[in-house]
Amino acid sequence: APVYESRVSSGLANPGFFNWPKRATSELARLKPEAVAFIIGTNDYPIVTGKQLSGDSPIVEGQLPVRPKWAIEYEKKTEEMMQILVGSQNRTVFWVSPPVMKDSKINNGVRQIGELQRNVARRFPTVVWIDGYSLFDDASGAYATRIIDANGDSILARAGDGVHLSPAGGDYLGGAVFDEIDLIWHLRDQAVSGRPQRVVETKGSTYIPGTRPSTLGPATRSTGATGATGTSGVSGVTGGTGTTGTTGSSSTTSSTSSTSTTTTTRPPGSTTTSTTRTTIPIL
Repeated sequence: APVYESRVSSGLANPGFFNWPKRATSELARLKPEAVAFIIGTNDYPIVTGKQLSGDSPIVEGQLPVRPKWAIEYEKKTEEMMQILVGSQNRTVFWVSPPVMKDSKINNGVRQIGELQRNVARRFPTVVWIDGYSLFDDASGAYATRIIDANGDSILARAGDGVHLSPAGGDYLGGAVFDEIDLIWHLRDQAVSGRPQRVVETKGSTYIPGTRPSTLGPATRSTGATGATGTSGVSGVTGGTGTTGTTGSSSTTSSTSSTSTTTTTRPPGSTTTSTTRTTIPIL
């Protein structure tokens, strides 16, 4: 069954609060997934600053700007996390950057963090970087409360705080992640109508307030199932024989990081039939 894990207010910058590399290492060994989807970074925005930090190289006129210490350190943490997720098995990793934010300070942070994540992802052939920022901006690249979904409908994608996603926004993000997974595993081709997968929460996972029951909708739908709340939440995407969970939240003080596992089979005609589990830590 699909499995997700949620950890409120977590990120990569503060492993003392919650250590994702350690947790992912143990969970990957237990679940043995073939693919991993991971979205994180909103809670890490405070580390981004235009000022030099202790240990930075001095700025010299006429020379290229030096990289700030936060960027060097966060790049190392991001690379470490990607390496853990890829592992020796060269798993396919779907890494989603944080969405655009309404507050300019928060947005500046998540934008730079997303760009850094993208640059690190280029070093890993099996990492698929998904631009969460551009998924939720408007035509000019600015924050948008409403966006046009895959069906051409205008949806309320964001909560009133300018940080979290709405239930529809969570489904929209989930659909984008699912589409990338489906390109490889062809889950829609394997869909069995009326046979949804039940989502299971891992032991120790933070409860996500307002989420709906973990039984998801018809497996033939490309999106749907549980939706994100205005505070935090998980949105399910159904297809094939499995379901992929993704997020509808992040916050300056309380956001969600979770892992979700998806079980499915290889595409028809494949030489092997196996179980695919997709692990999704969320924002």
